[in-house]
Amino acid sequence: MKRFALLLLLSLLMAAFTGVFAQSYKKYIPERDYKKGRTDLTFLTGVLPTFLMDGAKINIPPMSVGVERMLSENISIGVQMGHSSSTTRNESVFEESKRYRNSFYFVGIRSAAHCNCRMDNLDIYGGAMLGYNLSLISVENGSFGELEEHLGIKEKEGKVTYSAFLGVRYACSKKLTLVGEFGYGISIIQLGFGYQI
Repeated sequence: MKRFALLLLLSLLMAAFTGVFAQSYKKYIPERDYKKGRTDLTFLTGVLPTFLMDGAKINIPPMSVGVERMLSENISIGVQMGHSSSTTRNESVFEESKRYRNSFYFVGIRSAAHCNCRMDNLDIYGGAMLGYNLSLISVENGSFGELEEHLGIKEKEGKVTYSAFLGVRYACSKKLTLVGEFGYGISIIQLGFGYQI
């Protein structure tokens, strides 16, 4: 009987607080502010790095920072740059075993189309990025030689790349947004936040 009374009391208190918080939350919901002229800084961390597919150990998780400007309510353009570092498992060829460290850098320009959803505070977008990737590879247990030549590993390799992405932003306030992106780049999935400047 005591348990029933306690559960009933807790249920009533939770219902009362839920009603109070729901009304106050509704009162302070930020309005969607994705319009022409808005500029955001984004800070993202990769949760599914592309180098994991190679069985690499992540030393520095993929992190990127970007600036994005809304040219209209539906189109944006921006710049993004990032860095990650990983170490491979031992590669064995010709009875020689080595481990490599890859410091990966990228910079790119990107454009996105934004969906005018019926839900306030939510921005769904997709787009493409044209960038430059730079890999700086070092041998952790030895030096570059015939093995690297045979495997096609270079100490420094850069190339122009392109990729696509899909993302979603949710406005927590007039200035702060939560951001999630899916696409091929420094990480398959990135999560972070944006701040309007």
